[in-house]
Amino acid sequence: MSSLSRSVLWDKMRQYYSEMGPSVWQQEIVPLHITSNKYLSDVYVSMIIAHIKDCIANKHIHSKQPFYILEIGAGHGKFSYYVLKSLLSALELHQMPTSLIRYVVTDISPKNIHSCAQHPKLKPYIEQGVLDFACYNAESDETLNLIHHEISIGAEQLLNPMFIICNYLFDTLSHDAFQVEGDELHEVQVHVTEKSEQSKNTKDNAHYFANIAYRFVNKKTSLSYYDDPILNSILREYVDLFERASFLMPIGGFRCLKNIARLTRSHFALLIADKGVSDTDLFDECSEPDIAEHGSISMMVNIDGLSRYFRLIGGFSMLTSNKSTDFQVAFFCSNNTQEFPESHYNFNQHVNHFSPHDLFSLCYDKSDRQSKNKSIDQLIAILQLSRWDPSTFIDLNDLLIEQAAQVNNEQKLTLIDGVKKAFEFFFRLEDALDLPFEVGRLLYAIDEFEQALDFFYESLNQFGDSEDVYYNIALSLDEMDEEQKAIQTLEHLLTQWPDHQDAKALLRELTNR
Repeated sequence: MSSLSRSVLWDKMRQYYSEMGPSVWQQEIVPLHITSNKYLSDVYVSMIIAHIKDCIANKHIHSKQPFYILEIGAGHGKFSYYVLKSLLSALELHQMPTSLIRYVVTDISPKNIHSCAQHPKLKPYIEQGVLDFACYNAESDETLNLIHHEISIGAEQLLNPMFIICNYLFDTLSHDAFQVEGDELHEVQVHVTEKSEQSKNTKDNAHYFANIAYRFVNKKTSLSYYDDPILNSILREYVDLFERASFLMPIGGFRCLKNIARLTRSHFALLIADKGVSDTDLFDECSEPDIAEHGSISMMVNIDGLSRYFRLIGGFSMLTSNKSTDFQVAFFCSNNTQEFPESHYNFNQHVNHFSPHDLFSLCYDKSDRQSKNKSIDQLIAILQLSRWDPSTFIDLNDLLIEQAAQVNNEQKLTLIDGVKKAFEFFFRLEDALDLPFEVGRLLYAIDEFEQALDFFYESLNQFGDSEDVYYNIALSLDEMDEEQKAIQTLEHLLTQWPDHQDAKALLRELTNR
């Protein structure tokens, strides 16, 4: 038996992400869409711009250094791209120089950092000097070593306020588990066992978490459980508040925040999107910790505990008003001695009034991932709300194609403009998400054959040979009265996929005309 935070789980988690690298997202083993989409990135950009404007108004900036934006546990880099691309546009719109910011992508896995640094969508920002990378252990590292600028950032070396982005991070860092019984605090300790002898003898970290079991035991403990008096104060507040309750302490997240705070002489602002609970009324009475397995593992983040932490260090928090969802977006700031009206206004407008989870509720029906009752206008409205997020477009594309015959000219122009926006932000990551092909399918369905052809060829360029793509190229060429080219394309297709029946049928039809 051991404390949950001292169990083998967290070492295994670090090994898992270090060894698997970007493949966990390329193969869609670990979920990413809800925290890596255009809508959320635009929310973050609006908050960053608003907070910078507040800092300027408060005369709280130093011109010798940029505002550092650290994305901790960035992993795949898709969200980094969305934020950075939109942020640079926003800076230009607000007549602020790009030199005002420096975005740093960090991750514990060297494989992930290498993959991000080599991605063609991120390379221009490296060359521009606004993007850098660092291998960083969020729970233990006290310095930040930038790869491209070749500088090491240590204690109090940053002069301006910092921005920290932590999406789906704290739920994967170490946690402690507790229960309140009357006026007593009990630690929930864990014993981790492997389910079979075969799993005990393998070093396969890729399937480790699917092959383990947990046994939990409660043990009475002290209200001075931690070395940190702030964390002990949170424990005392919960014991005073509850008669019976279970709660988690995101100790890995707290360690991360302490390490980050040391880097700057100013304050820091934290933007977080994660699975979690932000209201103590929603804490379970007395239950075992829930450890979700999805390739890796994750736990519900105690957002209320984070809010208490920031209050106790002299800061403040802004939490979503929608408590009915376990996906929470929040803004925390370690400085409550000044006014931040722009920050408060933007959070209220862009998160409280309509949150990223609200958008997902519109996009995806709980009983059926894609609700089949939406009209073309409703689908367009959702895509407009999503900022034509590439993954959202792919998820809804079949519904658009089913109704393509009813599309009027105004809707067609909106769709053509929208798919180009989606493609502009396309960051190739997931193996199965071929956006150029999906754009081509929709353009073909609305009789835009020449434009569809361009995207089909782009699909071949990015994803390689595909029987479906070649077949759609042949269909497009046929609609454009390019029969000979269509025949050549089908013949090429059949040399690689000789059993493609639709291609055979179309080839016979074309040759017999």
